Amino acid sequence: MEDGIFFNQSKYIKEMLKKFGLEDSKPTKTPMSMEIKLTKDDEAESMDSSKYQTTHLEAVKRIFRYIRGTSHLGLWYPKGTGIETVVYADSDHAGDYVDRKSTSGVCTFMGCCLTSWFAKKQTALAISMTEAEYVSAGKACQQALWMKQALIDYGIRLDDVLIMDLWKVCNDYGTVVDVFIPNKKSKSGKRFAFVRFIKVSNLERLIENLNTIWIERFHLIANHARYERPKAPLYHKGLPGFNGNASVPRQSKLQDSGRLFVNVVNGTTNVAASGTVLSAATALVLDDSCIVDRDLSKHAMGKVKDAHSITNLRTILRDEGFSEVNVSYLGGLWVLFECGNVDFKDNLMRHTSMLSWFHVIQDAVNDFVSDERIVWVDIEGIPLNVWSRETFIRIGKCRIPHSLHNI
Repeated sequence: MEDGIFFNQSKYIKEMLKKFGLEDSKPTKTPMSMEIKLTKDDEAESMDSSKYQTTHLEAVKRIFRYIRGTSHLGLWYPKGTGIETVVYADSDHAGDYVDRKSTSGVCTFMGCCLTSWFAKKQTALAISMTEAEYVSAGKACQQALWMKQALIDYGIRLDDVLIMDLWKVCNDYGTVVDVFIPNKKSKSGKRFAFVRFIKVSNLERLIENLNTIWIERFHLIANHARYERPKAPLYHKGLPGFNGNASVPRQSKLQDSGRLFVNVVNGTTNVAASGTVLSAATALVLDDSCIVDRDLSKHAMGKVKDAHSITNLRTILRDEGFSEVNVSYLGGLWVLFECGNVDFKDNLMRHTSMLSWFHVIQDAVNDFVSDERIVWVDIEGIPLNVWSRETFIRIGKCRIPHSLHNI
């Protein structure tokens, strides 16, 4: 079949039924009655071990009738099934009425396909149901390890998470633009990966959602990554003085053209260099005397919980009785409130309803610097959450009229 492979033993069953003259027997839906208990009869006369006793013969005929009625059944292996391996185990505690030993049953599935199965009486006598289940679990582990090694022989590893799997599950909670899984483990011996999202409006909620993800047997633990990728040094072996043992940093084209600020200050600008030459006019140096300290005694600053609420801050302030407060955007999730007097500012900072929209509302400071990589932008009335330099470059190149403004 094009969609998979189907296995059954209908031909073998017909030949076996014909051999024992049971091809016309009445089919049945169950292989054995629950009321029948097959035990050894010590009081009966001894007989040839190659022949069945009467009760045993009736049980075997029942099995043949069951096989005849289910000869059309088989195993279906669909095309493109997954490789997730699941092993099931069970035990029948003290199921043998003669020696009271338990029986273990184990079956292994790869995806939805049954790959191995067996039922075998345990060699040791289990004194409790827990012990019988423990022995069955041990047999299941043996099957799982055997299957894992068989897949490794074919170049397939079950303990790996593929990039596409991680991309797919993470993309359900945001817009994923890049996924990277290093070929190494952390100091604690665990695998780790980097997933880059864009248009993130609530980072804390995103991390909480990612922490609920399971990929097969792997549980994701997400954290906010903050790092700057180091720049690779440039080396050039053709420079004079290179002895082959050490690398000498290569000069950039900018240095060759004499257009660095250091060349302008030192008066060594190469006027004949190609390209635009930086002006050698006297530079304006700013010191502390140029800094203007603004009176922020009547100002407060707050960090909103959700970036989408920035567009509605004027409405929120009006509804809460703070219509006279002027609000301006500071960057990230921070906004600045300008109040008429100090008492009005204190009322705003203690207002319960206003605090529900913010992580914190505090006194404004002159040296505030936002440490977040998110900027609120309004383009033709559509709020976005963007933080990459490339995004602003793309916006600047748009031919359609657009406007960027603060609230």
